[in-house]
Amino acid sequence: MSGWPHRLLARVDANAATARALAHELAALYGDGPYAWLAPGGFRIDDCTLGALDGGLEALLVACTCDRFCIAVDSAHPADRSRAPSEETRQARRRFRVCHEIAHSFFCARERDAVPVRPWPVGARWEEDFCDAFAHAATGLRCPPARLRS
Repeated sequence: MSGWPHRLLARVDANAATARALAHELAALYGDGPYAWLAPGGFRIDDCTLGALDGGLEALLVACTCDRFCIAVDSAHPADRSRAPSEETRQARRRFRVCHEIAHSFFCARERDAVPVRPWPVGARWEEDFCDAFAHAATGLRCPPARLRS
C-alpha cells in the first residue's frame, strides 16, 4: 500500500471539495474505483446481510490486522420488499456503499502492521455527508438507489 494516499481527516478537512479531490486522486492513481482501489488500499469486501432490507445498516467498515479493512456490504434496500431490483441496481448500490466505506477509512489512523484506529467517535453527520460526497464523486450516484429503472 505504498502509494495509497494515507490521510487522517479531521472535521475541518471533511468537505465536499476534499471528498471530490480524494476520489479523483484515487482514480488517477489506480483507475476508476472502487474495485480498483481494494488491493492498493488494503480492503476486502464481504457480502452479507446487515438488515438493510428492514432499514438497518447498508454497509460497515471494520478495521482488521496489519493496516487492513473489511467492508461488509448488504445490497438490499427496503424498496426491494415490493419489487425485486435489477442486477444493475444491486451493483450500483454495492459500488456506492463500498466507496462510502472506503471514505470512512480516511478518518482512521493507519500505521504499518497495526490495526487502524479511530481517534474520535463514529457516526457524526458531517462524516456521513463527506462519505456520501466521496461516493458520489467516485460513482456519479447521489445515494444508494432504491431503483435505477422502473
